[in-house]
Amino acid sequence: MSEFRAPRYPVHPWQVGEPAFDLAAYKVNEAVLALSNGYLGQRASFEEGAAGADSLRGTYVAGLFDAYPNPTMIKLKGRPTHPHEMVNIPDPLPITVLLDGEAVDLTVCRVNAYARTLDMQRGVLTREVEVETTAGKHARLAYTRFLSRPRPHLEAIEVVVTPLNFPCEVTFLSTVNGDVRNAAHLHLGAVTTVSLPDAHGVVCRTLTTGVDIAVLATETISPILPSGGEEGPWEEVGLASHRRYAVKAGQDAMVSVTKLVDQGDTYTLTKLVAVATSRDVDVDGDTLDAARAFLAEGAALGYDALLTEHEAAWAAVWEGVGVEIAERDGSGALTQGLHYSLYQMIQNASTNDPTVNIGAKGLTGEHYFGTYFWDTEMFMLPMFAFAQPAVARNLVHNRAYLLPGARRKAEELALAGAAYPWMSDENGDESTILWQFGLMAIHVTADVAWGVWFYYCVTGDLDFVADHGIDIMVETSRCWLSRVYYRADRGQYVINRVLGPDEYHQGVDNNYYTNIMAQENLLKTVRLLDILRDARPEAYAAAVVRLGLTEEETTRFRAVGAAMYLPYDDALGIDLQDDRFLALEPHDLQADPLPGAIPAVWSYDRAMRTQLLRQGDIVVAHILLGDRFSDEQMRRDFAFYEPKTTHDSSLSFNSHSIVAAHLRQTELAYDYFLRTARLDLDDLHGNTWMGVHTACLAGAWQCVVLGFGGVRWYDGALSLDPVLPPQWASFAFSLVWHGTRLHVTVREAAVTLRADAPLTLTFAGQEITVVGEMTVSSKERGAGSEQ
Repeated sequence: MSEFRAPRYPVHPWQVGEPAFDLAAYKVNEAVLALSNGYLGQRASFEEGAAGADSLRGTYVAGLFDAYPNPTMIKLKGRPTHPHEMVNIPDPLPITVLLDGEAVDLTVCRVNAYARTLDMQRGVLTREVEVETTAGKHARLAYTRFLSRPRPHLEAIEVVVTPLNFPCEVTFLSTVNGDVRNAAHLHLGAVTTVSLPDAHGVVCRTLTTGVDIAVLATETISPILPSGGEEGPWEEVGLASHRRYAVKAGQDAMVSVTKLVDQGDTYTLTKLVAVATSRDVDVDGDTLDAARAFLAEGAALGYDALLTEHEAAWAAVWEGVGVEIAERDGSGALTQGLHYSLYQMIQNASTNDPTVNIGAKGLTGEHYFGTYFWDTEMFMLPMFAFAQPAVARNLVHNRAYLLPGARRKAEELALAGAAYPWMSDENGDESTILWQFGLMAIHVTADVAWGVWFYYCVTGDLDFVADHGIDIMVETSRCWLSRVYYRADRGQYVINRVLGPDEYHQGVDNNYYTNIMAQENLLKTVRLLDILRDARPEAYAAAVVRLGLTEEETTRFRAVGAAMYLPYDDALGIDLQDDRFLALEPHDLQADPLPGAIPAVWSYDRAMRTQLLRQGDIVVAHILLGDRFSDEQMRRDFAFYEPKTTHDSSLSFNSHSIVAAHLRQTELAYDYFLRTARLDLDDLHGNTWMGVHTACLAGAWQCVVLGFGGVRWYDGALSLDPVLPPQWASFAFSLVWHGTRLHVTVREAAVTLRADAPLTLTFAGQEITVVGEMTVSSKERGAGSEQ
């Protein structure tokens, strides 16, 4: 494998720092240093902007979407004419600082000192700069901002200005800007400025989905500003002893305050922002009234109290997640990458709204339009189910919320039941305009069903299954019954013309991953129906009536699942990716490596006729359904497909790390983990500016816990088989199993287990019951060796 570049950011276990202003990296840093609280997300653009920078400035609300016209303007079955994308809302961030009338802009002024830091422990972004204006005025500026975790509708910003070589007239211009759009489309209409005695802002409405949005701000000044002052070019709408309001006509709601500040003195602006929309689950009635109430609540507490409770909320999060590694070389690069991965995943997940999911870029960018993919179940759900079960419940509940959209897609494709979209919008409707993905990447339907079964295995939450999960299972199974084809010559059911997770081979017959996941969908539906019938007969009876389910239909789920065709090559002893994969042209990546991702160097035509993979379908199946593969089968499959995988997908590294760890190929597992944990921090794919890769970030947790920790959940039984990579002195993690938290510490000589309540599990092949704390030696656990 290729060597790694030096880390882009100084290595620190809990910080991502930008020690010098780098104009070329401005857009990348907007994504890497982005803030979120699960409801609001904001890219790390400068408050004052940067006129000379290439920027994608954006603030987003989870679940807030609007439509745009399909650029092909051609209607095909299964392809939307007006797909949806996440909306960039009115910008609450702008705060311009003028020094004797000259605006501070780091792309214009001379920058004498600079440091920006994302503190992941606190969830706070800070920036300290010393600038010299073109007129020779020196000043120090310190910026702090955070999106409140306990009060997700609130943002707080503080700007402190200190003149260094002269008395200076300092002016703050604080704005809520309604003249914004997404990178490619305009989504805001009826934009109106609002001026109130205690706030100013913008109200508007999305153009096609009709969602009302209110963004309000209020500012305070320290030291206290005396009343009176020069008239500005804006209409004066209110004046108090410590603040001066003025609103500019048009789409910007602006406040201007000015004070003569002595050399060495400080002048501070604190800005509180509240956002509310008519789609929010905790907003009733008028959105402006709701935003005003949120803002008043924050103002009553004050900036310092808001920051204190925000930091306490993050401290509680980190105490609960608890994943740590001790690197022998002391570099800390992996620790930083792991903490960053956890931080981004946690901050991009809603804690209280099951109507929203997590997009492929979270709330950090607009690529993939903010829509929801199979990434949720395959890569994010495992982390949340084991680390934050309440968030996991929201994620699986969201798929139930989106079930009507999946039914609509199935109906349009002349299929039964529910077919989940490749790219799901906020209503569960298909948003991809690439027909081959929207029509052939049907494995996502089985992936969603797998998520229901997995969530039940880890949490034992039969209430969710009874109320919502069984609906997903039955409707997706109905879809497969209408999609399979019975081959009389084989005496088995096949699934033709599909696109598997690999994505470089389109329209294949019997993609192994798709077939085995569809089979699991059918068989686990029957299993959950049996569990409900035995454990919750009333809920079972209600589901039968609600879904119109018959015994004949259930029997067919079982029969078709049992007779599903899974391609296999007897000569090589491997599971075949699809019927024709071995007939394709081989390519030796070691002898002839590609200079970049396949789409950049080859046509898709060549990719589709070559034995190279974007990511390993069967390797993913080894993890999701590992109890169905022997170690020897995994070893043969992995040896065959791993050298053929380009890893052009950010989802690929972590899957290979997990399987390599299971096979005790620890050096390879470690290498793949390194790529997973630092993909965004080091911009390994060169596209982090579009937004962070949430599935890959969640994959870093998987590499530690499922990979080196050897955690498995199959059939509702917890098992562990840890392996310690030689680069680590130890690693530790905790997980929640059926409501009980288990703490695991792996060292070279021993593994320590501590459970908050008695917990029975399988450890290295032996069933044990953990009561309190116990230690198992390396000899007793039979640690595997490199193979």
